[in-house]
Amino acid sequence: MPYRVAGQVAQGEGAQVVLAKGDTIFTVREGELLEGGYRVESIGPDSVTLFYVPLGLREKLPLDSTLEFVPQAAASPAPAPSAVSAATAG
Repeated sequence: MPYRVAGQVAQGEGAQVVLAKGDTIFTVREGELLEGGYRVESIGPDSVTLFYVPLGLREKLPLDSTLEFVPQAAASPAPAPSAVSAATAG
C-alpha cells in the first residue's frame, strides 16, 4: 500500500482525510480516484477504505495512524546587526 493516513480535515461538508504517498500529501473525499489505480471507497470514524481497482482489493487504513515527521536542521539565525555609534555614523 503506497498511501498512509496523515490526518483528518474538519471543514465544510463531508468527511475528508489527508493521505501521504512518499513526500506528496493529498486531501481526499469519498469517491475520489487516486494515482496508481486506487479509489477512496469510504471514510469512517476510525478508518479509510481504499479500493485498488485493477485487482478489486480493499484495504482499510486506520485514522489513528501517525505520519513520521523528521524536521530538517534549523537554519542558523541571522547575525544581529552591529551597533554603530553616533560618532562614526555622522
